[in-house]
Amino acid sequence: MLLGTRVGSRRRPCGTGILIPSAGGGNIGDVAMLESLIPKLPNIEEWNIIVTSACSYSEEHLQNFGTSTVSPRLLYSRSPRHFLEWWRLARSLRQADTVLIVGADVMDGAYAPLSSGRLWTVAEFSVKGGAATRVLGFSWNSSPHALAAKSAAKAGTAGVEIVARDPESYERLRRLGIQGIALGADLVFSLDVTPARPLDPTALRWLGSAGPRAIVNISGLLQARRDQLEEYCSIIRGLQERGFNVLLLPHVTHEGADDVAAQAALLDALQDDQSGGCWSIGDLLPPAQIRYLTERADVIMTGRMHLSILGLLGGKAPIVLATQGKVRGLLEMFGISELSIEPDPGFGTLVLDAIDKLRIEADAYHNAVLNGLPLVVQASQENFKHLD
Repeated sequence: MLLGTRVGSRRRPCGTGILIPSAGGGNIGDVAMLESLIPKLPNIEEWNIIVTSACSYSEEHLQNFGTSTVSPRLLYSRSPRHFLEWWRLARSLRQADTVLIVGADVMDGAYAPLSSGRLWTVAEFSVKGGAATRVLGFSWNSSPHALAAKSAAKAGTAGVEIVARDPESYERLRRLGIQGIALGADLVFSLDVTPARPLDPTALRWLGSAGPRAIVNISGLLQARRDQLEEYCSIIRGLQERGFNVLLLPHVTHEGADDVAAQAALLDALQDDQSGGCWSIGDLLPPAQIRYLTERADVIMTGRMHLSILGLLGGKAPIVLATQGKVRGLLEMFGISELSIEPDPGFGTLVLDAIDKLRIEADAYHNAVLNGLPLVVQASQENFKHLD
């Protein structure tokens, strides 16, 4: 197979790089990770970004790269046509000096074992071909898929640099004996904040409301696994009873994991009860606007991890529904892991208890975030170490 060809010390064109980002295409977290990475890329001759769809990222993002390659079958397809895309990638890898893979939450096989194994294989063979290769800030499940664990071990042994984005993920990788790992933090903690664009009119009305403000996100992914509408209704009603103005904020619109659809179902479930003190954003906002809104919220409750990271960047301690162990590791970096709540039956009561605790101990939580943030931002820089 062409990907297995070793090039050793063969002379190659100077200054070429390959970036494989996360999927994009309706995910604020993926956009924020790419926006964090773009300013940190080495200033080399040409970068090729490999995406799964022409709609994965906007032209504004893609124009930062010399070449953009659309490979819809590279990672997820079992179609024979995916071999053609692998052959094309192999040709690119033979010319690359640097290969970067945004790991996020797709490296442990929990979502798609096939794509996880293929990403590790790309990393392994690119480093064997002589390219400096790094898998950037990712989580590692407590029960990784066997294919992903085996492939990660082979990549680490080959010399791939592996950056875990939280202490729990790092320890899990270390216990498996995987080599080449470093403790970092999520890419979004290195986001260079730009001024927010004109705000959504609904967000402006929420900002202009009197009283404390809360941002609530319902994850379409978690909702697809188990109906959470009753729990969320109790959370929103509890917030309103406490005088909060609630902003419902979607984060992902992937098919089968659509926050917008889950949010619409939640509004239907609330019916007339949500008429006072509840606003709903019906589309995804850019990361800069999300960051602006989280800075002005008194409470953030979310089923999406990157929304919580944007809140942490704004100095706020978020309440986050736990998914696959990755959220607890994130919050442990700030000493607030108790705000990671398992989405089991009855979690609505736990969320309201956490909201009350946040209000009572507001200064302590605010200080915990502010004290932890510089160290976490510094850890995020591990993703970019030695890139130049």
